Amino acid sequence: NELKFDLRLYVLVTSFHPLRVYLFQQGLVRFCTQKYSDDAGLLGHLTNYTLNKMSKKFEESEDEGSGSKWSFLAFMDYVKKKHGE
Repeated sequence: NELKFDLRLYVLVTSFHPLRVYLFQQGLVRFCTQKYSDDAGLLGHLTNYTLNKMSKKFEESEDEGSGSKWSFLAFMDYVKKKHGE
């Protein structure tokens, strides 16, 4: 959808040798409210929730896969549907 986004993922590292990492499945995905381009301004480059919620294009999330903030699981479902496993 040409919107820049960031992933906020939380992990627990319990060992380095051997490496053992656990991913918390309920991460966040935050989207910009303007399409990405060189001249998009702050709202096309920064995913900061406080900045983007002031945009006219900001959408409150009605469920996990809509709006300007999604759950990580909803995002992964979208990616699988759009691009396959």
